[in-house]
Parts: sequence; structure tokens; C-alpha cells
Amino acid sequence: APLGVSVLLNVIISSYPYNNESLARQKTYLQEILKITDYVSVFKDKVFALIFDRFLLMDVEIRIEDLLSKERTKDTENDAMFKMEEDENNREESQMEVDSGKDREAIEQIRNMAD
Repeated sequence: APLGVSVLLNVIISSYPYNNESLARQKTYLQEILKITDYVSVFKDKVFALIFDRFLLMDVEIRIEDLLSKERTKDTENDAMFKMEEDENNREESQMEVDSGKDREAIEQIRNMAD
């Protein structure tokens, strides 16, 4: 391939926008490099390979972020569930204290009746 084509391909690769850049910038960049492949069809395959590689990287990053987000959500849900269990246990303990207090009162009443 001529030197100009190699230089152009290197510029396309090095200028490819990062995933955190605006969607509009990414979309415009893709549209423009696809137009270039109409004029310089020699490296069309390499440009398509570049695009698919970048899409694959985005997909992997999204999945990792998704997993991390789900893990954070799961941790939050677990914390809330443990909090509910603690509240339920505290209520049960309080009820047991009330019940044992009632039992003591009943026992005391029975003793008073026996006297």
C-alpha cells in the first residue's frame, strides 16, 4: 500500500474516540471514516476490523460495569435484608421480654391466691 494510505490508517486508529467521549462525537467519527473507506477501499477491511474491535471493547466494559453495578445493588439489598432481620429479631426479643413479664405477673398472682 502507498505510504499515504498507511499514514491515513495510523491517523484513523490513533484518533479513534474513547468510549467516554460523547455519543455525537463517536457517531460522527464513524460516519466520517466510513466515508473515507468509500474513497480508499484498500484499507476498508482494516477499518471495519478496527470498528468491530472497539465495539467489542465497549461491550466488555459495559458488561463489567453492569456486573459491578449488580454487585453493588446486591450488597445494598443484602444490607437492607440484614437490617430487616435485625429489626425482626429485636421485635421478637422485645415480645419475649413482654411475654416473660406477663408470665412473672401471672405466677405472682397465682402465689398471692395460694396465700
